[in-house]
Amino acid sequence: MSNRPQDPTKRAAPPDFEQVFAEVAAPLRAYLRRSTTVHDADDLLQETLIRFLESPRSETLDLRACRKYIFRIASNLLRDHWRAKKRARAFESRLRMQEAEAIDAETELAIHIELDRALDMLSERERAMLWLAHAENYTHREIASALGLRAGSVRVLLFRARRKVAAAIGPKEES
Repeated sequence: MSNRPQDPTKRAAPPDFEQVFAEVAAPLRAYLRRSTTVHDADDLLQETLIRFLESPRSETLDLRACRKYIFRIASNLLRDHWRAKKRARAFESRLRMQEAEAIDAETELAIHIELDRALDMLSERERAMLWLAHAENYTHREIASALGLRAGSVRVLLFRARRKVAAAIGPKEES
């Protein structure tokens, strides 16, 4: 091993934490918030960032790779969270009531409740895939990487999840 300093032009310095935080915090919180409760989302956000900072990989990644790595950590933490804690129906109804109070138009409320009902019919993985695809604009490869799946599987699973949501919110026949 030589003691010569490395040539700084060969590799860009990894971004500092403030730069990574500014890039990732809001979309990561939104992703976690959509997948769980406000309190749990904040806890998972903190745990994600702590694990990222403790990881030796965090010092060698560029900004885009840091973002992907952080979302991967968050997805793994979410998966662990879902396995450890099942949401109680009473808490879900309180959350829906709070969200319903914030919506002023009756039509928007009906659409929101219908969409929530449709999303509740999906698995956590399907909700996470839909969020990453439509809210975060992730590619199938990026979703596969974040959730530990193959890109081809993501394509099929996303199609099925979209079809389930469409069927649940589609036109209802009146009897």
